[in-house]
Amino acid sequence: MSDDDSEAQVTQVMERVLSHLAQNPRAGDTADGVRRYWLRDDAIDPDIVERALRRLIVRGALHERVLPSSEIWYGATGRGA
Repeated sequence: MSDDDSEAQVTQVMERVLSHLAQNPRAGDTADGVRRYWLRDDAIDPDIVERALRRLIVRGALHERVLPSSEIWYGATGRGA
């Protein structure tokens, strides 16, 4: 996969996550949960999902919390992006 393809996928995942949050503003889940339940696409590379979630944190659309299991939980900040 080229860098351009990878970037396009990250951008697409970001848009889909924001769309999900617009419809479900109290949603929250782990990166795997986002991939399986929000995006409903197990074929998406987990690294692409992680990169998209990190960018949405930087933009202020998501926040993260470390769970007792050491997994990271992502939730909406209510600020969009």
